[in-house]
Amino acid sequence: MDRNIKEVFYLLIKLEDNFSNFYKNISVFSGKNISKIKTVALVLSREEKGHAQLYRDFLQKYQYLNEVIIEDRIYEKARDIVNEFKKTLQLDAFKNEKELIELAIYYEEKNSEVLKSILEITPESNVNLIELLTLLIKIEDTHAENLKKFI
Repeated sequence: MDRNIKEVFYLLIKLEDNFSNFYKNISVFSGKNISKIKTVALVLSREEKGHAQLYRDFLQKYQYLNEVIIEDRIYEKARDIVNEFKKTLQLDAFKNEKELIELAIYYEEKNSEVLKSILEITPESNVNLIELLTLLIKIEDTHAENLKKFI
């Protein structure tokens, strides 16, 4: 059963909110080897919160999203990422800063993959949606690249 894009956006909002909380927790984490990532994590936390708000604003502004159908596989991919991410959120389970950063990179890249999947099937007539997805893909890819500088 295919779904409309709003359902995927709700999952992506959850993922962005989880990212925000994850980065916020890193920024206050008291591990001795975590200091250089704290500031970056705080900035990323704010950015992820902003991404969730972009989705919310977009959903509110564009009512035609009910008509944009997304393949079930894309919805399932987004759902699986959200569920998997929730399972890995215990900071005390990480041995060091590198593990935290690698996890963050992994999920930034996974999020970008979902957005690219949606972009691939978005009709050219949905210019606003294409612009939003392109912007968010660029941001997620930049996050991953910036985080790679810390490992």
